[in-house]
Amino acid sequence: MPTIFSRFVAAFARLRIRLAVLLLLALLATAAALGVWFEQLAAAALRERFGETLAARVEAVSIDLDDRIAQRRQLLVEAAASLKVDADTLPDTAPQLVRRLSPLTALFESVVVVDSAGLIVADLPQRTGRVGLNVQFRDFFQRTRQTLQPQVSEPFVARTAGHRSLLVFTAPLKDARGRFAGMLVGTIDLYASELFGDFSRFRVGRQGYLTVSAVRSETVLFHPDPARRMKPVPLPDENPLLHRALAGWQGIAESRHGRHDSALYAYRRLSNADWLVGVVLPKAEIDAPLSALRGQLLVGAGTIAALLFAVFALLLFACLRPLDALRERLAALRDGEAPDGAVTTKGLAELQTVADTVAALHAEASAARRALAERDAERRALAAISPLGVFTVFADGTLHDANPTAVRLLAGEPSLLAGSAWYAGLAAGQREAIELLWRAGAARALPLRFDAARGDGPPTLALHFVPLPLDGPLRYLGVVEDIGGREALRQALARERERALAVCEAVREAVVLSGPAGEVEYLNPAALALFGRRPAELAERSLSRLARFVDCSNGHPIDVGVPSVETDGRQIDLVRDDGSRVAVELTVTRVAGATGFEDHRVLVISEEVAARERRYARRWEALHDPLTHLYNRRGFHQALASLLDDGLRRNGEHVVAQLELDAFEPERAGAGPGDALLQEVAGLVAQSLRASDVVARLRRNAFALLLYDCPLPTAERLLSELLAALCQYRFEGADGRLHPVGASIGCTRVHGDDRTAGDVLARADARCLLARRRGSNRLVAEDDPVV
Repeated sequence: MPTIFSRFVAAFARLRIRLAVLLLLALLATAAALGVWFEQLAAAALRERFGETLAARVEAVSIDLDDRIAQRRQLLVEAAASLKVDADTLPDTAPQLVRRLSPLTALFESVVVVDSAGLIVADLPQRTGRVGLNVQFRDFFQRTRQTLQPQVSEPFVARTAGHRSLLVFTAPLKDARGRFAGMLVGTIDLYASELFGDFSRFRVGRQGYLTVSAVRSETVLFHPDPARRMKPVPLPDENPLLHRALAGWQGIAESRHGRHDSALYAYRRLSNADWLVGVVLPKAEIDAPLSALRGQLLVGAGTIAALLFAVFALLLFACLRPLDALRERLAALRDGEAPDGAVTTKGLAELQTVADTVAALHAEASAARRALAERDAERRALAAISPLGVFTVFADGTLHDANPTAVRLLAGEPSLLAGSAWYAGLAAGQREAIELLWRAGAARALPLRFDAARGDGPPTLALHFVPLPLDGPLRYLGVVEDIGGREALRQALARERERALAVCEAVREAVVLSGPAGEVEYLNPAALALFGRRPAELAERSLSRLARFVDCSNGHPIDVGVPSVETDGRQIDLVRDDGSRVAVELTVTRVAGATGFEDHRVLVISEEVAARERRYARRWEALHDPLTHLYNRRGFHQALASLLDDGLRRNGEHVVAQLELDAFEPERAGAGPGDALLQEVAGLVAQSLRASDVVARLRRNAFALLLYDCPLPTAERLLSELLAALCQYRFEGADGRLHPVGASIGCTRVHGDDRTAGDVLARADARCLLARRRGSNRLVAEDDPVV
């Protein structure tokens, strides 16, 4: 008759009973997990509440600081605007001006006036030694002068006045024309009661505190610990959230506090200063209310866990009893004492399923081992007939296995490699270096490659090694091949290249090889002589930067660096950097049929015969003034018309100017001196402008100027310098006296809607006429309000 215990064991052997027990354990575990979850929810709610408090506190402090800074800056700006100053008289009037600013001392510790050169010219209250100090290299002075806007400086430690930490407010002083004449400066002690002084009483909880940091200099401006003030902010590994806030983030988050603790942070930037205000509350204080509850939960959870462990141990002992029989059967299968598929167990159907699965896996493993043996035999057969040498070596270089080809290439005889390193048969001059490289690479399990020669002469070998991903000691798979034939072919190609270069250097024409982007890759000696440069100055430079190529028929530039340009015997002008022109014949041919040179081109440049030079001389005479050698009216019209017809360049910034001499009468000096005057003035004008600009003589005393790619402010500067040079020039007339030479200049921009050169010249002529009416030595630009 079965006992109660035997009935319990029989019932427990059923799967549903065991599932019920496991479900009970799962419910207990779920209850514990829910307890932990609710505890985490409570902690999150508590941290959120503290976060809202921190956010409110940091917002209040930020608004207060912003108001203090904005009030002082606004009052300083209004005071500066009320002063009528001039840069030249400011040093003399500053003492009277600063006395009018005495109300500002209620908000600033001191008020000083700085002139345009950066010198302190007056202070209030007066302090010995302060007037005369130079602050021109201070950042706040440089930024105020450049922007003409009020500035709040980075706090700094004063070298005087007890080494206090000061904050400087600046407001620019402008003269009647709105130019920088100096600045008004107000200073305040950073830790005075008007700024940070009352922050020492700021508290959040028992351990929370307030910080203020400068964003640009990453400096701690305020901290409860005075030793940390005006020092660099903590390193990123101590407070990573602070560095994130310095980079632009603001809000509330939890992060590291020091190297081992954490805290809740709230950061916000100021609007009127590049400062970051933060409130810090250590996490230990936030979690303190939960500590007692957590301890009670741990005690309860420990008690329940102990009970569950005891119950689970009993259940597990009962469930795993049949596994002993399964272990013995599997050991017999492993030792070969039981045939495949003969594993059986009694007790649980689930264990029998496991036993059957293990037996099937054992059968599959036996089949895999047989297949692996067959593939290994095939690999050895392939290695035996392979034309490449294949071998394996240990990390110390000792040969492990090699096919016949590898033995033949490495040593010639198998006996030479028995028990030796694979490099034992290499040439003596290379063996030591290869051994050192092998040991260094094998120590780091790196792939390796060597080129070497065998000790008894040919062949030349190329060896490649890769580490094998195997368990146990490191081994390398090596492949060796004979590259003697390939090396001979490489040398033949090198000789062929040398012959080709010799041919290019022997021809009289200039030969240039350009790459896909128009860069110069080769120039023969004739090309170097033509361009007048050394090889180091031309290598890898753009072809369009070596010289300008100009179309003879219309004067338009030709960009030979464009890959689509191809020509055969085209007549062009080559213009060097010094302005000299050479009449040449250009042939551009694309390289075809050469691997690696698909987008390369060959330029052949040859100088033309005397007929070409005579045609060029006639064309030059038609476009140039014979007296001054400048462009004449026709040449200038042609250059300006070409610019207007160029759709790509006409939308750039170009300026046309007309210059007319107005302080010298050629009749008084005589015809000869008058011509000499015009020649010298023409040379002076040409030298004062850039090499790319065009200068022309329109009539007796009138000149026209075309400034390519030149913004109007730059053109005004160049023309003003030219006008100053003409004012200083004196010409000796026929009467032996020195005559001054004056000029009037009018300039205008080339507009996108200009259609003819006459339209542009008419505007320049009108402004030149206006300049003459205003008096000698005047410049009237396009944006002049009178025009």
